[in-house]
Amino acid sequence: MYSLDEDRDNKISNLASLFKEGDMSLVIPKATELIKEYNSGIACNILALAHKKMGNYALAQDIYEKLLRSNPENVLFLGNLGNIYSEIGKLDKAEDCYKKSLVIDPKNFDIAVSLGDLLAGNGKLDDALLNYKANLEGQDEIAPEKLSGVNYRIAEAYRRKGGPFFEKAIEYYNQ
Repeated sequence: MYSLDEDRDNKISNLASLFKEGDMSLVIPKATELIKEYNSGIACNILALAHKKMGNYALAQDIYEKLLRSNPENVLFLGNLGNIYSEIGKLDKAEDCYKKSLVIDPKNFDIAVSLGDLLAGNGKLDDALLNYKANLEGQDEIAPEKLSGVNYRIAEAYRRKGGPFFEKAIEYYNQ
């Protein structure tokens, strides 16, 4: 016998697959339908991401802000809203979202990297370095490609700090 939960899970899984295929004009109505049918947070997230992919940042931002009113500690929603803020130039708001996320989930690797990138992009190189290094120390296991990416970011931050830091940059480039 097929349960309602299985039906919902299958529909959400199909929506996620549709999103990966990339035709957002199909994703948006399907996500909207699933939100009405199941009040699904996953479908809401996919809907917001679909709007973002279509360049409708204001609508994606609005979706996440509404979701966070009822789920203020949802790290996924906070991180994705931070990404939107970052992309539209609301950098202080992006930083706030990332920091709130890391208070809730200090080991969230991707959000910590996003925060470090934001700080480095704003010229706050010392803060970015502290963030990247804390992120490395806070992880039990890091996939080699992710470790390499953070070491590269650390190297770049040292390089941008100038001549006295080139040796440190080379050390991290070599890692």
